[in-house]
Amino acid sequence: MISFRGFIWGICCLLLSSGPTLAQRQCGHEALFNALLQQDGFYDRWNHSRMRLQRWEVDRVGHLAADSNMQPALYRIPVVVHILFPPDSLYGMGGHLTLEQVRSNIEVLNEDFRRILGSRGYNQHPVGSDSRIEFCLATLDPSGAPTQGVVYVPYAGSVSHTMGNDRPMKDVSRWPTDRYLNIWVVQQISGALGYSFLAEWMDGNPERPYVDGVVVAARYMGSRDKQVGQTFWLDDTYEFGRTLTHEVGHYLNLWHIWGDANDCTGDDWVADTPPCSGSFFGCPPNPSRPVQCGFPRQTENYMDYTDDACMSVYTAGQSTRMHNALNFFTFRQQLWDSTNLVATGCDDQKFLGADSLILERDTVELSSLLMLVHESPVVRVVNASFQGVYQHPVDFEINSRPLGSLLTYQNFGVPTRFDGRAASGTRSGSLTFDAPGIYRMRIASQTRRGPPFVEAIVRVKAPASVYPNPFNGEIVVVLDLDSPQVLNWQLFNSLGQLLAEEQVYTQSAIRLTTVPFPPAAYLLRVNWANQSLTFRVVKAP
Repeated sequence: MISFRGFIWGICCLLLSSGPTLAQRQCGHEALFNALLQQDGFYDRWNHSRMRLQRWEVDRVGHLAADSNMQPALYRIPVVVHILFPPDSLYGMGGHLTLEQVRSNIEVLNEDFRRILGSRGYNQHPVGSDSRIEFCLATLDPSGAPTQGVVYVPYAGSVSHTMGNDRPMKDVSRWPTDRYLNIWVVQQISGALGYSFLAEWMDGNPERPYVDGVVVAARYMGSRDKQVGQTFWLDDTYEFGRTLTHEVGHYLNLWHIWGDANDCTGDDWVADTPPCSGSFFGCPPNPSRPVQCGFPRQTENYMDYTDDACMSVYTAGQSTRMHNALNFFTFRQQLWDSTNLVATGCDDQKFLGADSLILERDTVELSSLLMLVHESPVVRVVNASFQGVYQHPVDFEINSRPLGSLLTYQNFGVPTRFDGRAASGTRSGSLTFDAPGIYRMRIASQTRRGPPFVEAIVRVKAPASVYPNPFNGEIVVVLDLDSPQVLNWQLFNSLGQLLAEEQVYTQSAIRLTTVPFPPAAYLLRVNWANQSLTFRVVKAP
């Protein structure tokens, strides 16, 4: 019998040729599967689970076909992110990721899985789909205490984590794996950008409660698209958060589109992903793409190995397979159960956040009157009623000026959600604000009882900035704080070494008049209260 130690050794042997720096995307999926196959009993257990799932899927297709009007459910999954950082690292550097960088990747997950208009996750591919799966950073921890859904724990093994050596790492910080999607972030993974165990691999596995979840290396966690006032610590190729999108696909039971075979014989168990051969890297020339196994390769698919910038598709078939996993496996089903959503703080009222408005069938309720933000806020409109508003427009106004309207759709008992980041004046279902200031906003819906509406006051703060950049003499950090604050600025070199720091008292600007260091790139950090901003600045020759 091969022990768990033997499993670790098998992983190590499969990765001996992998160096610390990955020039191409590498996922630990194949190495994990090959190592698991060496465990006594795994193949029989996995094959039995797979066959049971396939029989269940056939029955489910029949039930769905019986009601052609049935719309797929909306699945919401509570998430906890464990940042396991090197004990001597600085916040925001190395594996010690900022809260903003972590949140940016959860936002990308929702954009990609929900195919959000105006985001990188939107596509017009013939088989591209809104998977109707979304993710919520938990607001309640397992004990019911408030949380941001991100846990910071110093961990020496973060510097170079060995894939397969999961228990020692995950024992450092873990929440119940059947109630939360656990995401562990370490500084580096030997031989991979990230990895995850498929649901069908975990079925009946006694290790499941301890290892189930996703592991991502820190440089691939977050999106450069969403940097505001700081520089995220990201790889230059895998910089838009698609590593997590890919690994969560595995977590929800998706295989690579080539079926982990190099000769057109692989099967990913999804009908609308064409057969292909082996992994594919980089970005294909546009509009041409490689033809493999008699079909144009679906290089946009999140389950390929293309660059982050080239990914944008989960197919309808992949969405169905993920839905099946969420319904068939008890430990996946419990995630999105309504009782668990309340217990984890991811039910509708808490998930919407302070900058959201709730649109009900006959009334409109406001969840927050005043919004203070550093970037242009996006207001999401949610139909929170059971039956939904059927074929009625939702009209938007700012300062009594109409911005557009959006037609709602019958939701068959599932809340209808509108989300997006389109510019003001479009018909996207969201509102943005183009300039700093104070706005009066009205949202109205024409329902059977007349046009209820709600008004909110929105204050849009000017984004923090630094100029000139590159600089030679003085640097000015422009701020828009609510009141004067004691701030501390720090200057670091590219190695993270602190070069200079000073405390100032201001509300609007910080002036650094002397920077006696050679021409180079530096990180300038400004800290106050519980907030922090980081800028990348360059001193000119």
